[in-house]
Amino acid sequence: MGSGFFLLPIIFKMKIIIFITLFLSITLTSAIAEMNQNVYVTIRLENGKNDPWTKLVFGLGINGTDEMDEEYGEEEIPNFPFPSGIFTAVFITEDASSGEERWAYSCIYGPHKDSISFFKKYRFRVFYGGSNYVTMKWNKLPNYLDSAIISDPYGGNFFRVNMAEVSEKTNYEELVDEFEIYAHYTVDPNSIYFTDFENKYFNIYPNPAKDYIYFNNYESIKKIRIYDIFGKLLINFENYDGEIIDIRNFSTGNYLISIENDKGENFVKKLIICK
Repeated sequence: MGSGFFLLPIIFKMKIIIFITLFLSITLTSAIAEMNQNVYVTIRLENGKNDPWTKLVFGLGINGTDEMDEEYGEEEIPNFPFPSGIFTAVFITEDASSGEERWAYSCIYGPHKDSISFFKKYRFRVFYGGSNYVTMKWNKLPNYLDSAIISDPYGGNFFRVNMAEVSEKTNYEELVDEFEIYAHYTVDPNSIYFTDFENKYFNIYPNPAKDYIYFNNYESIKKIRIYDIFGKLLINFENYDGEIIDIRNFSTGNYLISIENDKGENFVKKLIICK
């Protein structure tokens, strides 16, 4: 903003500031929402008689536990046989504290904190809704999910599919109503899209800061831009190479750092400066 900005009426300047702040806030919210979408996998079920069932969701969450986690949409539903005409599917989990089985439409576990490569097992049950088959469909798996095998509980003799290889498969054995998902996760420490590991593997140091800042895993960073709360660009690294960034001329306050990695992916982090 040039010197002319300070000659504008105060109300107009405030409108500009509010607009820029809202724009940055919306951008950050959108980026977070996009990252969160990559944590979950939805299995769409079709039986040719009823509306498709789209509530079956599994995945990982930073605070996920072996109990019901409402923040991830895990809500316990009554554990009783549905009428034969009902088309639905539920995940079956075991409550960590009581050991009892729980039913829920979503099943979100936490990651292994001591490993970036691990397995998770999910179980779900299908109620066919009067049909003699069910078709399972899903979108492309997130990058951190290497494979997810859906299998019947009898060693895959009746139904088995690798979700990473195809996008749908039909089960014609209606007597097989329980299925297992063996999901193999490999978390890239440099990936900014895996929200659960962002704080552990990709951070600004120190934050709050006073004179200098630097980044861990800087090898994956391509561009860095630092803005003040008014949206003014203060620092622009087009080819970041791990340099320590000098912020001694910055005043106390909040700033936004826009980071682009070598894959062209972007996200925003907040920087606090205290003098």
